[in-house]
Amino acid sequence: MKIITQSELKKLEREAKATNKPEKRTEYAKAKREFNELRDALFDGQEYPYAKSPSDQYVEQLRQEAEKNNDEVSRARYEMMKANRDTVDANKSGETSRNFKQEQARLQKIAREDGEVTDADLKSAWEVTSKNPSPELLKTYSILKRKKENQDEGSEG
Repeated sequence: MKIITQSELKKLEREAKATNKPEKRTEYAKAKREFNELRDALFDGQEYPYAKSPSDQYVEQLRQEAEKNNDEVSRARYEMMKANRDTVDANKSGETSRNFKQEQARLQKIAREDGEVTDADLKSAWEVTSKNPSPELLKTYSILKRKKENQDEGSEG
């Protein structure tokens, strides 16, 4: 059973909104439908409520149940709530914000200096820019994209 987490769905939504590519919008719509179907199948609202910010106790209860029952549904329910809890914890600790700022600084350094731009760098720059499309980040992404295109042209010739 493929589990789509709330944070993965948000990422797909940002990508779909940031581009005008129909395939990205289709991918997001499909993932959202699958997420909603899975959520509705796993969480009944009574015995198993779905929570965007589950408590540690609820996650622990689901973990114990998944270990006891050892079935796919219990494991999927636990994994989905654990992913939500991990996202909440990362946001509370500022970890997400810290990682974002570190990645932004790293990409700006690559844009300023001579050196190779990898596909991973370009993808990361796209993700950072789509989360926060400031003029500074748009400029950084543009520089990195141009450097990567020039690299690729140079390696083909």
